[in-house]
Amino acid sequence: MIAAPYLHPNAKVDSADQIIIRYRPSDSTFVEYVTKSKKHIYITTEYEETLIGEDLLFLRDLKEKSNNWTLRVRVDQVTSAANPMDMYKALVDCCPHLMFSDIFSQWETIDTVINEYPEVSEVIVGFGLGFQLTGVVAYCHRKDVKVRVIANVAQWAQDSFINLNTSDIRGFFIRPEDAELYQDIVDAIELSDMPYYFNSKKYINVALAAYQRGTWAGNLQELIIGLNEEVYNPYLPFNFGVWRTTCRHGCTSGKKCNLCRVLMQTQEIIDKVAEATE
Repeated sequence: MIAAPYLHPNAKVDSADQIIIRYRPSDSTFVEYVTKSKKHIYITTEYEETLIGEDLLFLRDLKEKSNNWTLRVRVDQVTSAANPMDMYKALVDCCPHLMFSDIFSQWETIDTVINEYPEVSEVIVGFGLGFQLTGVVAYCHRKDVKVRVIANVAQWAQDSFINLNTSDIRGFFIRPEDAELYQDIVDAIELSDMPYYFNSKKYINVALAAYQRGTWAGNLQELIIGLNEEVYNPYLPFNFGVWRTTCRHGCTSGKKCNLCRVLMQTQEIIDKVAEATE
């Protein structure tokens, strides 16, 4: 499953398996789009400061019209409420499916969320846990919770996700060539267009095509949001993704794995040889 965001009119994402749209109750086309879509819709409220009674009534009415959608809320939209558990129960009541839009990077966080909010149907996993997906997915599936990952954002440290351009090749991301591999591990991979990062509204169209095609012939820095170094994809070995699904991010946990940096050094050598032979 590939999920793509439909956050602006120029996005052509109908070919995606799932569609992520922004919560816009004032938009006259919003309800029609959700109720008539043949694809599963993920309604994201992460741009809203909070959800109030009017929103809950609107969503409950939408639920009566269609159950083919999932509501995405931030954890703090629940925990910052006057009575968090009342807010959680109200959200569960007003939507067919509920999930958090936060990226979870710690085992403890996932365990807490799944056990304290048992009606949550999916979680997004990333950062260091992106290198431990087999174990994470097995645990979540035992709890009847699906697992998603964001493919096109380089995730290094939790705070660097906010301050972009801070992750090198060692951060968690998925190349288009490895999309099929990861789709066999997790329940869905999704794409982010982060409109405040890329000025081009055509970015998501290009990214979706690349992940569906399964190839990217150039510099991954042009595709992967937040990647802070040039990584020429054709220079990477075909089993790059296989290695990263099993490495458990050893380069950051005291192990001797230095594979990603060695690949970058190899790239530099190839570039120097190419320059010398011109």
